[in-house]
Amino acid sequence: MPSGRTKVVRNSLVDQIYDLIIGKIQNGELSPGDRLNIEALSEEFGVSRTPMRETINRLAQSGYVEMKYNAGPRVSVLDPSKVREIATANTVLLEGMMDLFLSSEDSDVDALCTDLDEIISDQIATVSEEDHTRFSHLSVEFHNRLIQACPNVTLQKFAANTQVQLDMFVSAYQKDITFRQKSISDHKELVSCLRNRNACEFKAALREHNTSPIAYFENMARSE
Repeated sequence: MPSGRTKVVRNSLVDQIYDLIIGKIQNGELSPGDRLNIEALSEEFGVSRTPMRETINRLAQSGYVEMKYNAGPRVSVLDPSKVREIATANTVLLEGMMDLFLSSEDSDVDALCTDLDEIISDQIATVSEEDHTRFSHLSVEFHNRLIQACPNVTLQKFAANTQVQLDMFVSAYQKDITFRQKSISDHKELVSCLRNRNACEFKAALREHNTSPIAYFENMARSE
């Protein structure tokens, strides 16, 4: 039998670029409808166009990018019905994940609430500073922290996928200060439910939080 070992590449170049572009979508640097210029992105990341094309194709397969004939790739535009579908999927996943978290003897609920409180405090500061980009980063961080708390890694992956798609439109929703303040209020309510170990109230608050932006996008679609 051969004595040598095969070297496994754990994180390919395409994986790295994929994660970087997803990050741009999450924090609002890339908004729904924005074109993705392969040459410009290749130059920005210091790579050739081949891995960039592979990354764009992978993003398209995942649903984050649309390939338009004669228009090139662009960040997917989500219609209200699709937004509702994604929000529902994300809510169902997080409800089950928090059930697992709260029922596990190994879960440190107080530590999670402390982390989330710190994120909320930072969010409040960004509102007074009018730093929308930072607010979006913190909103992503808040939801990712909830996802990471779940002891089931498979559920974490599914929820992370739906969360990124939610972040694609929530960033636009949060540009209005009224909705940023609403997000902060919702986050406080979610932490309060967790601290009280009240799974039923957490689920109700989560459903309200995840579906509240939908009316915003339905109104936008009607006005177009």
